[in-house]
Amino acid sequence: MEVEGKTWCDRKLLKFEGICRGRSHSIHHHLVNNDIVAAFDQLKKGTSPFVRDECNRTALDLAIVLFMAKFNESLCTSLIADYLHSNGCVSRSSSFTYSDGVGVTFRGQAPLDRSKDSLKVANEISATEESSASLSPLPLARRKARWAIPNKSHYYEHGYKMGVYNKKTKPPPNALTTRGKMKYTQALLDGRLRRIKALQLFIKTLSMNTRLRKYAERVAQEEIAKLSFPFLYTNTMHMLFKRFSPEHGQVKKWNIKNPADSRKLVTKILSSNLFGSEVIKFMGNILSCFSSLIGIFGQKVYVQDSTISQFILHMSFTFDNEYLFNVVVNKDNTFAQKDMFHWDALINSISHGKHSLRHYYQPLLYARLNKFFLERLERLRDGANGEKRAVHFGG
Repeated sequence: MEVEGKTWCDRKLLKFEGICRGRSHSIHHHLVNNDIVAAFDQLKKGTSPFVRDECNRTALDLAIVLFMAKFNESLCTSLIADYLHSNGCVSRSSSFTYSDGVGVTFRGQAPLDRSKDSLKVANEISATEESSASLSPLPLARRKARWAIPNKSHYYEHGYKMGVYNKKTKPPPNALTTRGKMKYTQALLDGRLRRIKALQLFIKTLSMNTRLRKYAERVAQEEIAKLSFPFLYTNTMHMLFKRFSPEHGQVKKWNIKNPADSRKLVTKILSSNLFGSEVIKFMGNILSCFSSLIGIFGQKVYVQDSTISQFILHMSFTFDNEYLFNVVVNKDNTFAQKDMFHWDALINSISHGKHSLRHYYQPLLYARLNKFFLERLERLRDGANGEKRAVHFGG
């Protein structure tokens, strides 16, 4: 007699379902779904980190791939900039034009007259001070400040020294800042930064295993080599230079190709918490995470062409990242092609502070002199070969 509703057991199907259930709770699955806490929980339960996925990647390999993908997406694509523009956080007209006598419209605010606000005074005073020989163009470097961790009291003191504030005045109005006006944008940046830092912690934890770290070095090198043009950085700096660069005839105008001037600009914006400070902090933080990734595996995993290396070198100096600056500047091919920025002008700008900035000044000077001597030797060799050919044909 047959039983109605009888269920037959397909062992192959049951085995396949078991595999799928196991994968849904694997470390790789949690990493792909941005659940780093669950990935750590799987490690605590005894799941082997040496297990590979269908692409033959360990959990550490996959974490590196995801980390570099998020880093590349944040810094080297137009995603963040497009979001800022599409949500009205940055007005295109106010981002790229900021001249005397023209009002600037901020979201939800009336137009501001540059001739009447304190920002113009700050620009004039600080630019005049920075042009004098007695003032270092890089004040934050002397006290080893890290811009990723803001210090409000110091920013106010900096503004007080500049003459923008006195004891009875308050910091600049919120109209000149992004704080409190773009909470959803700040949430986006914070969320991205949290995910990148969580992956960084996961990578650092698994890298304590020597075998895993050794296997993952090739993956890290391949992913770093895929980095492209840093769109967000160049677009942001171009916008901020047009907005805040001094425009008076008596003061030398800042040069966007001189990293020293870029550092002055970032110092000014962060010191007074001006427009763009949140994006600057975000870029400084993710660049610090990238620097930490290289520090985990060593300098040998950094492989890039000359153009991208010079952009990363520019960012490293602007955001005061000594380790990454030294990693990039010591690569033989960093200055192998055309100079993208005015590196000799940077050497001249920081020469008077070469003792406090020796970690930047000395390696950069050595790299530039090395390039100069190699080029000179090549010219002498070519000239000698030309003379030998002329003598040979003449004889």
